[in-house]
Amino acid sequence: MGAVALAAIASLLLAQPASAVKLRYVAVVGVGSPDSVRTVEAFCPAGFKVVGGGAFSNAVYSQTRIQGSYPIDGPDGNEKADDGWRATMWNTGMFPNFESQAICADVKPEYRSKPWSVGITAPPRVKCLTGTKPSGGGIETAGTFSLPVGLLSTRPSDGQDEDTQPEAWFANASPPGMQVLNARTYAICVEPGDFRPRYRSGSFTAGTQDQDFGTKSCRTGDQVVGLGGATNATGSALVTIFGMDNASDDDLTLDNGATVTVDNFNISQDIFPEVYAVCVATG
Repeated sequence: MGAVALAAIASLLLAQPASAVKLRYVAVVGVGSPDSVRTVEAFCPAGFKVVGGGAFSNAVYSQTRIQGSYPIDGPDGNEKADDGWRATMWNTGMFPNFESQAICADVKPEYRSKPWSVGITAPPRVKCLTGTKPSGGGIETAGTFSLPVGLLSTRPSDGQDEDTQPEAWFANASPPGMQVLNARTYAICVEPGDFRPRYRSGSFTAGTQDQDFGTKSCRTGDQVVGLGGATNATGSALVTIFGMDNASDDDLTLDNGATVTVDNFNISQDIFPEVYAVCVATG
């Protein structure tokens, strides 16, 4: 083979990504019981680690709230929250479907978390180590049926001044009256060699005393790895943070972006929540 041909082959090899990240999407459905808190867990397949996830409910207006949506450890016993995703939902309705979605990749992220107290301490921004970026994150609370929290946000954050590329994960919740409940915020952080997250966000309108949703798609050719939402209006709450398929994509994988549903149940005006999709190029 000639030198020109060898040079052409070398050029093609260098133009290709060293290794495209492989993603898997695992969704598990559970049925809620009336007047209870239900937990649903989804686990990654062997060889994959969780990089993001979300929680879904099909309950109607004012009947459900997310109490927790966060990474968890599995039966491997390494005490890292790297194996799956847990969704904990509060329910006052009959028997709605609750769903947990784990977004998994063939990488080895770092998992960071900080405890705090809902209603007494400021919610922390859990920062990734220098050089790494958040692919996803979540929040765990001690909410119960008699003492539920209202989840206000779980989203990527820049860690300090809110005007640069995200380097942390932020979550917030409103307490049940004057009660104080424990919480923990999680950040899942990836190395540039694993993949480079792309952050997309948008706002939508949640009408007065209504339940509305918004979506944000990844760019064409990208897939979602992390899901987030924010309302930050006391009296409202997040009820769904989940993946979505674009209208032109009927593969039912929910890998094209994020869906957020907000219950604006106790506010006499429209509010403008936000939906966040953390995306990655896979080709």
